[in-house]
Amino acid sequence: MSSLKVIGSRVPLLGSAVKTLGQAKFATDLKMPGLLHGRVLRSPHAHARILNIDTSGAEKTPGVKSVVTGKDLPRGARYGTIRKDQTALAIEKVLFIGHEVAAVAAVSREAAEEAIERIRVEYEVLPAYFTPEDAMAEGAVLIHDDAPGNICHALNFDKGEDVDAAFAASDIILEEEFHTGTQYHAFTEPNCTVADPTDGSKLVMHVPCQKVFLGRDRIAMGLGLEASKVRLIQPYVGGAFGGKSIEDPNAFISGLLALKCSHPVKLENLRTESFRGATRMRVPARVRLKIGAMKDGTLTAHELNIVSDCGGYTGPSPGIVNTMVTRWPSIYRWKACRVIAHLAFTNNPPKGAFRGFGTPQTTVPGEILMDMLAEALDIDAMDLRMKNILKPRELSIHKWNAITNALPECVEQVVEMTDWKRKSRENLKDRTGTKRRGIGLAAANHVSGNRIIAGWEGSTAILQAHDDGRVGLLIGEGDTGQGSPTVLCMFAAEELGLEITDIDLCAADTDVAPYTLGSFASRITMIGGNAVHRAAVELRKKLAAVVASELEADPDDLEFEGGRIFIKAAPDRGMTIGEAAHLEHKRTNGGPVMAVGHYEAENDVVKPPLLDGNVAPGYEFVAQVAEVEVDTETGQVELLDFASVDDVG
Repeated sequence: MSSLKVIGSRVPLLGSAVKTLGQAKFATDLKMPGLLHGRVLRSPHAHARILNIDTSGAEKTPGVKSVVTGKDLPRGARYGTIRKDQTALAIEKVLFIGHEVAAVAAVSREAAEEAIERIRVEYEVLPAYFTPEDAMAEGAVLIHDDAPGNICHALNFDKGEDVDAAFAASDIILEEEFHTGTQYHAFTEPNCTVADPTDGSKLVMHVPCQKVFLGRDRIAMGLGLEASKVRLIQPYVGGAFGGKSIEDPNAFISGLLALKCSHPVKLENLRTESFRGATRMRVPARVRLKIGAMKDGTLTAHELNIVSDCGGYTGPSPGIVNTMVTRWPSIYRWKACRVIAHLAFTNNPPKGAFRGFGTPQTTVPGEILMDMLAEALDIDAMDLRMKNILKPRELSIHKWNAITNALPECVEQVVEMTDWKRKSRENLKDRTGTKRRGIGLAAANHVSGNRIIAGWEGSTAILQAHDDGRVGLLIGEGDTGQGSPTVLCMFAAEELGLEITDIDLCAADTDVAPYTLGSFASRITMIGGNAVHRAAVELRKKLAAVVASELEADPDDLEFEGGRIFIKAAPDRGMTIGEAAHLEHKRTNGGPVMAVGHYEAENDVVKPPLLDGNVAPGYEFVAQVAEVEVDTETGQVELLDFASVDDVG
């Protein structure tokens, strides 16, 4: 039986009360003296050269305090995750419908709207391309002059054994083409920023983003500022799912407006603007997947041919394509693989991160083809997967090393929960009538802390014990609504014998918290949690030393429970954490009782051309079964039963 008291228990989500009562302050709720309202003028053209922008009408509009265009940006002020090809506002060309051209800040939304309507832009319309195939066609006009053929990113490699020989030796080969579309995150809160330049020394940005430090650095880069001149504070976040990574220019535009007029500016995206490119949506893909196998179901080789679309800017899309070709194949055992992938610039809105970061685009095709293979070989779809799932510590063809892998147990449990064996046989027998039942099984994987950039990719946490027995936690990981404050406080509370409500977690603030990377790649529990745990272990040692000295006891004989530190064999001999902190304060003339924890996992940065390397310190797996009834005449689908079993890593 586990000795853990906090971790694994059912605890209320921290922050749930203020959200339920409507007291949580989101960016749209923030108010301050002199706050102005921003609006953006967006391009009506998908691809056009900007010949002239006349802002004189906007500048004369009553209530307008600031009008900006791309000419107001410092020279070289560009940003981007992988390729620095974006600017806060279009400078020479617009690349998609909705591209940001100019912006205004005024004393009211109405005044800002009126000013936007008074801006006149002269365009020279250029050929526009809305599919990767058209954009990459011979003779197509370049969207970016330094991207020949409008190709943003390409992969072409074979791995493992000889691919052609592996296919030739296979008893069966299946090949199909699949299309996955773009997708909007549909978070409750559209992107919004409040930029405040009135601090006197730096630009203070209130941004509901996922990564405060990376976001701060990116904003500084996009505005031509030093990082130390930008402070980013994360307010409550109304959902993110990858779409609030400061890839879009909302924060940059509000900052640019605020700096020009020396007033705080709030810039809220309308939902319609989000749909038109103000939010970087999921990367679409055309996936041609070919797999080979032997008669007994042993997988041999696979070939992935992908054509994808990053829209007008690069963003993180190359990394997403890299994920497409490596993640699903790392579930199963393969002898050989071939990858051919092209990511093209188009005149669609730019694309970006969305939960899974490339996983769905190939997992859906892969699992469909696994079902087709099972049917062709007359093997149960469960048995086919169980035969080929990688074992713990067995390297995938891309050198992924899942030191724990409970996917087989997940599959076993989910099929038992849904009576898979019986229902799948019955569905195969009964294929008459207009309403037909089907039951499907699928598996997937994910990462805990995917290493994506060179350099330090860890987390740091600081814990400080106070005289009242409470413990402060400083960490910059932030919360996007997924419950990370609760999880991080559980690590500290468990080690120190406290309740999670005894831990005071600061907001993610680049001027207060130690440097961390933020919320992406399911890294906070794994990376941030380990940093908090290490800080808690060190703080426990310091407090134990204080109490042991006072009680003339051995620190190893002390117990931490219920906010007290006491001798295990004599529970009445001890003191509260607050008393221990107060005692140490007296001994050190007011010195803090604090500890710092650092954690960085030993995993690999994966780069082209072969994408080899163990990308994460931990992996998650899931098996799901869905039973449906389909009306073959109307296409209506009714979900009859669904079960999911997860190995959360």
